[in-house]
Amino acid sequence: MANVMPQLGLGVWKASNEEVIAAIHKALEVGYRSIDTATAYQNEEGVGKALKAASVAREELFITTQVVE
Repeated sequence: MANVMPQLGLGVWKASNEEVIAAIHKALEVGYRSIDTATAYQNEEGVGKALKAASVAREELFITTQVVE
């Protein structure tokens, strides 16, 4: 069965690492499976920590990011 990317995801713009960790934990708890981030947000460390601690299998998640040159 192919994975289908959810139409709705959590964006983490303008959030600190601590806010991102809390938001991702809650989002995953209520069923979100898509997280949108970017290097310019400077909070990818928090995204990584939250996802590492998550009880959701990596195969169920869609992580998108933007790279600014």
